[in-house]
This record gives sequence, structure tokens and C-alpha cells, in this order.
Amino acid sequence: MTEHILENIRPKVEEGAMDRPWWMGNSCETFTVKSAYEWWNSIWNRGVPFKINFLLWRSRKGRIATEDNLQRMRISMASRCYCCNNYEQETMIHLFLTAPIAIKLWKQFATCAGIKTDEGLQQILTR
Repeated sequence: MTEHILENIRPKVEEGAMDRPWWMGNSCETFTVKSAYEWWNSIWNRGVPFKINFLLWRSRKGRIATEDNLQRMRISMASRCYCCNNYEQETMIHLFLTAPIAIKLWKQFATCAGIKTDEGLQQILTR
């Protein structure tokens, strides 16, 4: 039984090919505790409440339960954004950037933070 499990689980490596683990947390692809801490801290920054960090982490992974993500998991729903009551498909982009309420909130935030909103919000956030 053990042989069967090992045979089916062990990844196949071409003979003569170099197989080595690498760390994608820095540009050198070498693991250090410092690089792991920096990576961890970039996601779970202690200055931000946990629920905000969790939401950001899930959005970064594309795991927010929006209509388009639910449809990919074969959960059918009526095409509708419940935040703005229109029949546009609810996506992360719509929910956080292009919905009228999101635009209003981002403009308010930009005003408070002193950010000029001449360019599009997506360009500002992805800089």
C-alpha cells in the first residue's frame, strides 16, 4: 500500500533534470527568515485591523465571494449587483472600483488623503 501511495503522489522528475525547491518571496529565490518575515508582514501588517487584512488577502487571491467567482464554482445566481441594484454582473472590479458607491467612497478617501483623482482609480491603486 505504501508503494502505491508513493508511486501516485511522488512528482515525476525527468532523469537528469535538477529538482530543487525555491522561494518566491524575494527576487533571489533563496529563503531567508528576513524575506519570509517581510512577505508575511506585507500581508498581515499589524497596523491594520485583522478583518481588513483578511479581506485584502482574499481579494489578492481572487477569493471574494462575488457573483463571477461563485459562477466559476458552479453556484448559479441571477446577474445582479446588490450594492447598486443594477443588473450588471458583480465582479471584484465592479464591487470595489466601478460601482457608483465604490466611486463615491474612493473619491471621499482620495480627498481626505490628498490624492488627485485625475487619473483612473485602477491606475492609482496598481502603482
